Amino acid sequence: MDALIFILAMVVLVGVILGYFSAFSSASTAKRVGVLTEYVKRLEAQLVALQTQRSKGEATEKPADAMSNPGAPGAVAPPPNAGHVPPVVAAAPPGQPLGKTHGAPQPAGESLTSLAGAAWLEVTAPSPPAPPATPSGPAAPDAARQPARNRTPPPPRPAFAGLERNLATRAAIWVGAIAIALGCVFLVKYSFDNGILSPPVRVGLGAALGVALVVAGWVLAHPDELLGPGLAAAGIAAVYACLLAAADLYHLIPNGVAFLLLALWTALAVGLSVQLGPLIALVGLVGGFATPGLLHARQPHPGPLFTYLFLLQGGLLVITRRRNWPGVAVLAALAANAWVLLWLAFEPVAAGNYAILGAFELLTTFCVLAAGAAPAAWPANAAAPGKRINPWQALAWVAMLMALIANAWLLRAADFSTLQWGFFFILSAGSLLVARLRPALQQLAWVAATAAFLFLGEWAFAGTGPIVAAHFYFWVGCFAALFALGGYACLWGAKQPAAFAAISLCASAAGVGLVLTYGRFQHRGAWGIVCVALAGLYACGAVPVYRRRALSTGGPAGRGDWAPATLNALAWGVAGFASLALGLFFRDAVLTLALAVELPIVALLISVLDISALPEILVAIGVTVCVRLCANPFIFYYSMASSFFFNWVTLCYAGAAALLAASATIAGHARRPKARAALEAMAALVAAVGLNLLIRHWFHPAGWTFVPAGLTEVAAYVDGALLMAIIFQRLGAARPAFDTAARMLTLLAVFVGGAFLAHFVSPMVTNTVVRTTWGLGQLLPAYMIPAALMLALAAVYRRAQRPALARLLVVAVLVFILLFSSLVVRAAFHPVRFNSGPATTAELYTYSLVWGLIGLALLALGIAIKSPVLRSASLVVMLLTILKVFFVDTSHLHNLLRVLSLVGLGLSLMLLGFLYQRFVFRRPTAPRAAEPPIK
Repeated sequence: MDALIFILAMVVLVGVILGYFSAFSSASTAKRVGVLTEYVKRLEAQLVALQTQRSKGEATEKPADAMSNPGAPGAVAPPPNAGHVPPVVAAAPPGQPLGKTHGAPQPAGESLTSLAGAAWLEVTAPSPPAPPATPSGPAAPDAARQPARNRTPPPPRPAFAGLERNLATRAAIWVGAIAIALGCVFLVKYSFDNGILSPPVRVGLGAALGVALVVAGWVLAHPDELLGPGLAAAGIAAVYACLLAAADLYHLIPNGVAFLLLALWTALAVGLSVQLGPLIALVGLVGGFATPGLLHARQPHPGPLFTYLFLLQGGLLVITRRRNWPGVAVLAALAANAWVLLWLAFEPVAAGNYAILGAFELLTTFCVLAAGAAPAAWPANAAAPGKRINPWQALAWVAMLMALIANAWLLRAADFSTLQWGFFFILSAGSLLVARLRPALQQLAWVAATAAFLFLGEWAFAGTGPIVAAHFYFWVGCFAALFALGGYACLWGAKQPAAFAAISLCASAAGVGLVLTYGRFQHRGAWGIVCVALAGLYACGAVPVYRRRALSTGGPAGRGDWAPATLNALAWGVAGFASLALGLFFRDAVLTLALAVELPIVALLISVLDISALPEILVAIGVTVCVRLCANPFIFYYSMASSFFFNWVTLCYAGAAALLAASATIAGHARRPKARAALEAMAALVAAVGLNLLIRHWFHPAGWTFVPAGLTEVAAYVDGALLMAIIFQRLGAARPAFDTAARMLTLLAVFVGGAFLAHFVSPMVTNTVVRTTWGLGQLLPAYMIPAALMLALAAVYRRAQRPALARLLVVAVLVFILLFSSLVVRAAFHPVRFNSGPATTAELYTYSLVWGLIGLALLALGIAIKSPVLRSASLVVMLLTILKVFFVDTSHLHNLLRVLSLVGLGLSLMLLGFLYQRFVFRRPTAPRAAEPPIK
């Protein structure tokens, strides 16, 4: 019954395939008919235009004397296209002499389709009475200029014509072929159920009927009809069913003989597809690849099986290339690779059979890639508008992806044997060659290289067994050398050489990275020398490319524009391997300083060599240095010297900042403003972070600790930020990056530093123990030194025409002065701890008195230097003092003390008003009139 089920499946499959190809052929035929119809319409329009021009020329023709004398009165010049309009006549139909129609003019309104029986159009010589004139232009533009009434409309097409044609021709043939195949199936079943015929007779009759159908299909084959291919497809399916029934159902012939007969029948079907179309090729493909699975062998042998599959796929690829059937080729590639995967999944594979599977996979992939990448397989119409993907390009991609899947399975199943690595190495080399020959398939080289190093990584870190280090290093070196050297060799003459240069660079880096990771970074010095050698090789490889670019500048289009991107890739290789070598030779802070030494070297190369990637490389190295110094948590575990000045922080951060600034200067002279601005910003950041680390080291000389910072340490950070802001602001006149850094440091010092000093580390919050008189030893450097620096920075901003920042700093100075004075008063009344008790009345009045004196001092200073900002600050302080006296101080006083307090406040306000009226808002006095002289 398995054979009967297979017969039914084959019939259904043939019907589906036949229907698909019927629709495909119908669409193709309809397209060809549409093209021919449009062509006939254009010919009709040209004929009508020529006849109209001829009739107009005859109507406007003047007498011979007027035409012969153009200068005579009444003479009319001939039209520009008259005189050379040939009459167009049709050839006579069979049996009619040609002379009867030769030279007979056709009516203007007669269409080309009315010339029934015409075999071709004939253009005769110009008519005799035509005067000389300029040659006429093409007929199509003249026809386009004719009125619509002179054009013959196309004949109307019935709306039911397309559906009628499909139902009467294609659908009928389709259903008829399925009916014939089903009739054969049910005939065999009827004879089996009733015992009419013996099994040999049944099989023989079925096979004879199938052969007869194939012969009938061959005889009735026509390019525009599906009757012949439909009959042949049904016959091929019938013979397949009979042979399978003879072997598997009736056991009339051995499986080996049946396999041979089925293989020969498949070869015949593939050969017939050349004349009968892709439908026969598909039937042969399905039957050929399904035959080994339907013939159940007790001990399958992979050698004969995969030899047969390889020959079958090779024949199909030859046919598909010859007839341009990429869809059939894709299905053949999928079927061949599916056999490898199915064999690995369901059949026990002996150790010696991996070589057969690997060789089959390699040869199959090469054949498919050759079919997909050969020039003959890329016809001109394959890249027509509207087709985004070339079907043969899709075939190459299918072959490569299936090969990678199969090779990954084979490598893992064979425990990454040397033979399998050899097969994959040859496949990778072939993919690199295909990528070089076909620019559209250039990504295949990237896919192969990526897969190779992924397989090597999987072998090293997730392998199934122990790995011999020598074998691992050998294959890593082989693949790295293949893609590195092969990529460099392929870039010469390629349309996109930068891609091959990038493949070379990435393969080298991946190989070195795998070896270092697998070896756990042992023998760093030896691998550092290897990286230096690689950097030198890429530098030497960039020299001929640089010369080639210099020679090709100004040459033909496409010759001088390929080298810049290639040079960029090679330059990245030189810089990358040089930096990696430094990372292998040095560690920790010395490594960062060594990377910073590269900066001025690359900057000098920018001023000498015209390579567009060098500024990007310079910025990339600068970012690496900056990240290692400013975002590296491991710096807290570096060993620290006890000296404040002579330690790695001073050397590394100061040296890196100086090298960054020097490189920025060189880049500015080389007219690289973006690189200069980026390097200056990084230099400012490194310098600021280095200063903060030095301050941290000053307060913790024994080493890095994570003890929270105190009042004096936070104040030191604020002082450092303000000092750096003053320096950067002085340098920022010609360098915008330093000016930006100065403003950012100013804002950080004012807002972040002010918040910490006013609240988070304030002695009132931390309840600090007072060790000096009135706490001046702690409070004076913590608040007044930042206030003095803010005042100096405000003066710098005022000279730099930045009044907003200057006012902000003045307000911050006032806040710091008030904080300092209030904390000093608190320390005077609480000599042990700042937060040891509530404030007394005397303490509250002392605050008011001190604030009032500060307000008066600010007013006096503002009047002296004529500063509106200081006068405004004094007014704010006095108002705060008044509000405090009214709502805080006097609320606890009674009787005489309240009177004295209010009197004192009133006198203070009167004094304040007098000072403002006297010195701030004094009116100018009018000059006195001159007294008359005394007589």
